[in-house]
Amino acid sequence: MLRYLADTSSSCRSWGIRWGQRLWHCLFRANDFYEGTRMLIGLAYGLGIIPYHMAKVGEPHNSLAIQETWYGFVNVISRWLLISYCYASINLRNESLIGHFMNNSVSAFTTRAHDLGGICAAIVVFILPLFLRRHFRRSIELIVAIDRRLLALHFPMNYNRILNTTWIVLTCVAALDIFVTVACLVCLANMEVQASWQLTFLMIYDLVAISISICLFCAISRSLQRRLAQLHMFFLSAQ
Repeated sequence: MLRYLADTSSSCRSWGIRWGQRLWHCLFRANDFYEGTRMLIGLAYGLGIIPYHMAKVGEPHNSLAIQETWYGFVNVISRWLLISYCYASINLRNESLIGHFMNNSVSAFTTRAHDLGGICAAIVVFILPLFLRRHFRRSIELIVAIDRRLLALHFPMNYNRILNTTWIVLTCVAALDIFVTVACLVCLANMEVQASWQLTFLMIYDLVAISISICLFCAISRSLQRRLAQLHMFFLSAQ
């Protein structure tokens, strides 16, 4: 009996170590650009910003590639409809986040400007990426092709550092978003104001979606900058 318990405990401990190593490798280790940006693209996919996600392809399904799915399109369009409903609902009730804090001519003008800015942001963040999705996919595939050329020239990219930098940026952005959201909700609660769920949803969702969009854009721009720097180093070494 004791031997059986010891064997079971050893098996559970080894399983836990293997699971922990796999989780660590998944979160903090990356072998290519796809693995380095999988987290950001997964967040953008879940929020309905892009219809693409990372999927394993090839044989024996050990490499990642960016693919579009029917769920991605349904997710994007459903977010359009939900955001449109929320904006229409709060405008029909003449409700706004700024209007809960003050009610004068300045706040009314600021509310209209905020609504206009929100509509423009929704178009840029949610609608344009769907029509420009092929450009986004080609840019990702182009970066991967550049990495293969750099590897052939013995100038590999440090994907682990890229992934760790992504984690740091996402942590800072999440902390800032949580701080802004909690501060607004606490202020509303202290004023004994009950905001509608449509306004609360728009406040949180727009903040998170715009933050992730900015992070994804900056990650791709920074990736291109790194590769240009690597090419510059190669040309300098070749001279």
